[in-house]
Amino acid sequence: MKRLFLILCLVILIFPLASADNETCQRFRSHGHNYAHLEDVSINTDDDVVIIRHNDHSSGSVKIVHGDELYVDGHRVELDQQQQKLVRNYYERALEMTEYAEDIGLAGAEVGIEGAKIGLRAAGKALSLIFTDYDEEDFEREIKRESKKIEAKADKLEDKADKLEDMASELEDLQDQLKDGIPALDELDWF
Repeated sequence: MKRLFLILCLVILIFPLASADNETCQRFRSHGHNYAHLEDVSINTDDDVVIIRHNDHSSGSVKIVHGDELYVDGHRVELDQQQQKLVRNYYERALEMTEYAEDIGLAGAEVGIEGAKIGLRAAGKALSLIFTDYDEEDFEREIKRESKKIEAKADKLEDKADKLEDMASELEDLQDQLKDGIPALDELDWF
């Protein structure tokens, strides 16, 4: 009776996790929205618009549309050629960083799903230890082999996260340049 209960519990736990796969992660990508957070601001990209808000969301917003139109609290800001260059550079880097951050998030979810699948296989193999002549050494060897694959993917993910940190630092520097170079942004106490 205990074995039947154990098997039933495993089936109940395994079914939802076993159905999770890479398509689950890809669904989140289809909305066209990306998000990133810097020290005090959040950046939302939606197709060709970059929206910058203070993290408390009570201080208005800055929008960059089509890469060269700047809006502060809904009002268009006239820009000279040098200011447009700064805005364009920030826009491109913000799009690049938020897309890269989303890619890292999806890759992390995929690693998590693969880890869950290893856990499920381990549970199945543990049952094999109970009901068959399956050897503990074989069990450990298989789990270690699968775990090493995931560890290698996690290490690559960590390298990408380091690159993302560099990108965020560069974007913060660009934001400082925008604030210094565009009076309408310099007037904002949160930008």
